[in-house]
Amino acid sequence: MTDAATVDALVVGAGPAGSNTARLLARDGHRVLLLEDDEVVGEPMQCAGLVTPRLSKIVAFPQDDVVVNRIRGALIYSPAGRVLELDAGEPHAVLMDRCEFDRRVARTATEAGAELWTSAKWMSARRDNGGFESDVLVRRDGKEDTVRIRSRLLIGADGVQTNVGRAFGIPRPREFLPGYEAEIEGMKLPRSDTIPVFASQELAPGFFSWIIPVTNSTGRAGLCMRLRRESALEHFHRFRAHPQVAPYFTPESRVTRPIVGTVPLGLPERFTDDGILLVGDACAMPKPTSGGGIYTGLVGSVFAAETASEALRRGDTKRRFLRRYERRFMRSRVGREIRIGWRLRRAFLHLRESEIEDAFRLLASRRATAVLDRFGDIDHPSHLLAPLFLAEPRLLKFLPKALRGAFR
Repeated sequence: MTDAATVDALVVGAGPAGSNTARLLARDGHRVLLLEDDEVVGEPMQCAGLVTPRLSKIVAFPQDDVVVNRIRGALIYSPAGRVLELDAGEPHAVLMDRCEFDRRVARTATEAGAELWTSAKWMSARRDNGGFESDVLVRRDGKEDTVRIRSRLLIGADGVQTNVGRAFGIPRPREFLPGYEAEIEGMKLPRSDTIPVFASQELAPGFFSWIIPVTNSTGRAGLCMRLRRESALEHFHRFRAHPQVAPYFTPESRVTRPIVGTVPLGLPERFTDDGILLVGDACAMPKPTSGGGIYTGLVGSVFAAETASEALRRGDTKRRFLRRYERRFMRSRVGREIRIGWRLRRAFLHLRESEIEDAFRLLASRRATAVLDRFGDIDHPSHLLAPLFLAEPRLLKFLPKALRGAFR
C-alpha cells in the first residue's frame, strides 16, 4: 500500500462527463485527480458519437477537430416498411471520432491543471475526517500497486455500473438497455448525410435500431433493446438479415470495430451523498428518447463542477449542500427534457405496433413532415409535440392511451 496523494476532488472515470468535471474544478484552482481504468482514454469505444453542434458551447476545444461526418436527415422505417423521409436542409447533427473526442476532453482537464492517471482502477473508499480514503489499483509495466488517495470530494463518473454509486448506496437507474453496435466497412449507403432508423420491435424490442453513415461505404449500425433472454448481439444478427436492413449490406460488408454497451435510463431519486456526486451515465443522464448521453452528461458536468467548487470553497461537503447540484440540473432545460423524455418513452412502450404503424401514416402527411424537418432536435424532442398536434390533429387520438402509459 502506497500513500500517494491528497487532493480536493477525486474524479473516477475519464469519459466526457468526468473529464469535463475535472477540467472545470481544476480551472477553479482545486487540486483534482482524474482516474481512468483503461490504459488509453476513449478505448474501447462504447457509443456511436452522434451529437448536435451545441456541444461546442461546453467543451474547451473546436468540435470540428473531431467531426467525421455531418447529418441532415433520416429515413425512418415503420414496422411494416413505410418510410418517413426527413430532411432538415442543413446539418443538424454531427458524427464524431468518439475515441479522439474523449481524449481531447481529458487533455483539456490536464491542461487546466488536473492530474490524470490511466490504468488506475478505483477499488473502494472509506469516510475519514469529513473526506475519503480511496484505494486505487494502479497497473504499470506489468506490475500492480494499491495506492491510497485522500480527497475531500469523491465524484463518480464511472459509467453505468458505477462502483462509486453502488459502494455508497446511491439508488440505481430505473431501466437498463443493452446494446450492440458495430462499425462496418463495405456497406451500401445511398446518402452519407442521412440515417436509416428502424422502428420494428422485432429487431429491437422496446427501442429502435439504426445505421449512422460515416461515408457512403462505412456505417455504424446497431440497436438497443429492453432486457430479454436473447442478447443484443443475437438481435443484431437478426437485424442484418431483415428485409428492411439487408439492402444496406453487401457481400463485402465486414465489422471493423464492435461497440458494446448498456444505456441507463430514468434518473434516480438522488445522485449525491455526503461528499459524493455522480455525473453522466453513473446517474442515468442519457436521453430516454434516443439513448444519447454525451451532451446531457456534459451539461451535468457543468452543474456538478459548479456545486462541487462552491462546496470546497465553503468547506461544506454534506449532502444538504451538494443536493443543490441535483436541483439545478433537474430544473435546467436538459433536466426537464430528460423527465419529459422518460414519460414519452413510457408512452411509446404502451402503444401496440399497429398503433405505431397508424402514427407513421399520419406523420407522413406533408404538414407533419414539415414540422419534423423544421423542429427536429435529438437533444430536445419534446419541442415537437405542440407543433405536431397543431399540424396533424388526428395524432391526438393516441393521446389518452399514451398518457396512461406515460404515468403508469
